[in-house]
Order: sequence, then structure tokens, then C-alpha cells
Amino acid sequence: MLRTQAPPDQPDYPDPPLIEIRPAGQGDAAEIRNFINGLSLRTQFLRFFASVAPPSPGLLRGLYGADGNADVIIATRRGSVIGHAMAVDRTGADGLRASDVGVVVTDRWQQRGLGSALLRDVVDRAAARGVQTLVMDVLRSNDQMLAMIERRWPDSRREPDGNSVTIRTCLRPAGAGQLA
Repeated sequence: MLRTQAPPDQPDYPDPPLIEIRPAGQGDAAEIRNFINGLSLRTQFLRFFASVAPPSPGLLRGLYGADGNADVIIATRRGSVIGHAMAVDRTGADGLRASDVGVVVTDRWQQRGLGSALLRDVVDRAAARGVQTLVMDVLRSNDQMLAMIERRWPDSRREPDGNSVTIRTCLRPAGAGQLA
């Protein structure tokens, strides 16, 4: 479990509260719903490519990992979800394990390193499961995410598709836990 503190420049928080990053579960459904409902339309579109508030029951189940096919982690502050990351694993026709990854942080907490921490954690967890390739679908207008990906994986393969780009990057062999 990763713990970090809110930046000290928060005038409304004289003693910055801890942020906890942990796996999500069914007990988090209400807070994940509140989190999605609190995202701006822009942030919803950047992550989901559509407006998703309020989330459908099916989407909500997927966002807390009800079917067991997704590794879902959340960042919370004072019990409220402020960030969400997930990885959905699959095995390709070539036999290689890949993970589709998505990350979103509430508008107020963007540009503070929380998205990077969530991404690092979900990727480390995927590598520990033996995932060899990461796949991320990103809107071309999502400059923040594209820049973060470019910094972490400058050699990643980009496949343009209309208004989005699919990014593929290789992880080191299982157990290495670090990115290639």
C-alpha cells in the first residue's frame, strides 16, 4: 500500500491528509460512483471517450473489478476516491500476456503526481502477474497522458486510429517488475 501526502501548498489543509493507494473492491462501489459523478465532462471523455456519469451498473461493476478480470486500484483521501487505475489482462493469439491499462484522477488532484503513482503501481502489479505488453488507448487531445507515457516509455509503439492512438510497450520478463 502506497501512502503519500498532499502537497504542502494546500492552504485549506494545514496538516495535509494522507492519500492511500490500495486495491478496490465491491465495498468501494458507492465511492467509485461518487468519484465518476464528480469528474468533469472533459476528464470523463479523456479517460472513457464518453460521458459516463452517472455510471451504469455494468460499468460500475467493472470499475471495482466485480468479475475478477480486472486489477483495480484506487487512491483515497479521507475515505473519498480521488484516483482510479485498472488493468485488464488477456492472452493474445501469439500467447503473450497483455494488459489494457487506464488511469483517471479527479480534476482537483491532477498535475500532482497521483496519476503517475497509480500508473506505476498498476504496471508493477501487471508485471508481477507475468504481463509482457501494456496497451493504452489515449485520445490524441490528452496531452497530459501522452506526455507521461512518452517520459516513461519513449520507445513505445503508437498506432493512430481516428481521434485516438493505441500505445503498446513491452515490460521486462515476469518478476523483473521494471519497465523496458
